[in-house]
Amino acid sequence: MWNASSLTSLNLFLCFFIGIVTLLLCMLRSKADAARISAGVFFLLLFLFMGLRSSNVGTDALNYANMYFSISQTSLTQILAIPLERGFFVWCYLLGFISSYYPVLFIASGLVFCLVLIAFLYKENQNYLGVALFVFVALNGFGIYLSALRQSLAFSLLILSVPFVVQKRWVIFTLLVLLAGLFHTSAYIFFLIVPLSFVPFTKKIGFLLIFLILLSLPFRHVILDFATSLLPQYQHYTDYLSSSYLGQIQGFNLGYLLVILLKAMVVAAPWAMGFLKEIQKSRHLTVLVWLSVLSLAFMALSLETRIFNRLEMYFFLFACVLYAKALAWLRENRLNQKFLFYLLAVTGPLLMYRVFLFWKEPIWDYFFFWQ
Repeated sequence: MWNASSLTSLNLFLCFFIGIVTLLLCMLRSKADAARISAGVFFLLLFLFMGLRSSNVGTDALNYANMYFSISQTSLTQILAIPLERGFFVWCYLLGFISSYYPVLFIASGLVFCLVLIAFLYKENQNYLGVALFVFVALNGFGIYLSALRQSLAFSLLILSVPFVVQKRWVIFTLLVLLAGLFHTSAYIFFLIVPLSFVPFTKKIGFLLIFLILLSLPFRHVILDFATSLLPQYQHYTDYLSSSYLGQIQGFNLGYLLVILLKAMVVAAPWAMGFLKEIQKSRHLTVLVWLSVLSLAFMALSLETRIFNRLEMYFFLFACVLYAKALAWLRENRLNQKFLFYLLAVTGPLLMYRVFLFWKEPIWDYFFFWQ
């Protein structure tokens, strides 16, 4: 049965594969060729495990498989009458014209997510795509979407919306976020980036935010109550606020605290590298750093309940992208010693963390849909 240990094994395999392929491609003289090859290889790798999996890979995969069959047999009129998140149901309805067999849903959704993810990483970090992807996978940024299928589709649309924030094309950005909300209502939290994108990011603001995040931890219950009051109409989200989930408070788990520290290290690494001055010169980088900070903020709040962890899923990718950009900047400025130090200081602990989790309870429980 698919569980946390199964996901740990898959993440470790992906980390080793990404690391080895990245090292081998560094030997190519043409950086452009290496970037294109890595993008193609990593896309095929992620799609293989996300798109061609069986219904027992992922916590909610079987539920989605059963739901897909039911929706594909339902009329469009009935689907449009559903009061919430119609986007996913319409997606299933359209795919039902191909087949009502559940692999169609996983293949199509995996294709969309992996294509958008790798295309974005390639555009942002051509020569350091492997580094950004390694960090993203090592901290479960990819693996969690094996269970969160609706959120993977919503996140794909949010990724596509980021360039329009940078360009201040608010109509297209708004439409993409609203469309993402039709797949998972939590996607509306992405509107936070709109006011933040106009605020220049300075060292003082960075330290102030860290202080506020730490200060908010004792008041998690108040923040949680406020969040609950905003979601009365979304009854199914209250499952994440129920006693069954609160009984599994992750904040008192040392392993979860370690994940927060590792993610904080990824978010803070560009500041430590001296990349902050470059961030202040570019609206593009300013947007990425604010998205990174939002990742850290929601991660801290998720100490109380998983609802904030669901929100944090939308933002950590951008911290990985910014970290890879900072490494590229060090190499361009021939600060090779700093480059190696920060490369190993971040990726080393992440790999050791994955190996440690696997060593505790090794298991490989992955199956493709034809098995």
